[in-house]
Amino acid sequence: MITRAWLSRLEDADPSLPLALAALLRAADADGRTALDPLLLAYREGYLRVYQPAGGLSESVRDHVVSSVLPRLATEGWIAPPQSELWEQIAAHGDWWAEARQDPESAASGLLALAERAAALAQPPARPRGSVLEGRELGKSYRGRRVVDHVSVHLEQGEIVGLLGPNGAGKTTTFYLLTGLIRPEAGQVTLDGRDLTRAPMFRRARAGIGYLAQEPSIFRRMTVEENILAI
Repeated sequence: MITRAWLSRLEDADPSLPLALAALLRAADADGRTALDPLLLAYREGYLRVYQPAGGLSESVRDHVVSSVLPRLATEGWIAPPQSELWEQIAAHGDWWAEARQDPESAASGLLALAERAAALAQPPARPRGSVLEGRELGKSYRGRRVVDHVSVHLEQGEIVGLLGPNGAGKTTTFYLLTGLIRPEAGQVTLDGRDLTRAPMFRRARAGIGYLAQEPSIFRRMTVEENILAI
């Protein structure tokens, strides 16, 4: 019967460590010894189960196991120190092996469950849908020249969007139309469906629209504090 004592040591570990120990249980002989390649093959099976990536075990993951995971397991006493940096042979070390070998399938399943839980906790939370800023069919002319012609943009909160184009293509003018520095001759600007096309800049700022110009806008001979106080 397996206790939870040695498994509890891995509760806060990153997924790589329980994955590697589960692989060792699958690949090693009764004495806890295995060559590197069988260990990596077993690690791949657990890796695919936990992460389900497209394709197989990449060279970067193999390098990660050799250069990071196995040395950490050796430092923490799970496996014996290597005889060489290439890790041709891996050997279990410590009391955990004898206990895990009593029921290796159950022990491996427990390790994989730990890895899955740690991997799930490491995933970033789903981003809630935020505000949406839209410019629809925007148009602006200068001296009879159409600078912005039927431009539409859709920006969700949290997105990073770039406008690419040569000088004079209308990129800055499009930003000015969205922020209210200039008013469009055609089109509409909305934030979460609210029409801000004719709203002044301070009302757009209160609604949540900000603009940071690329041009320097500070007093260069003043300190940061003095610049803030000047405002």
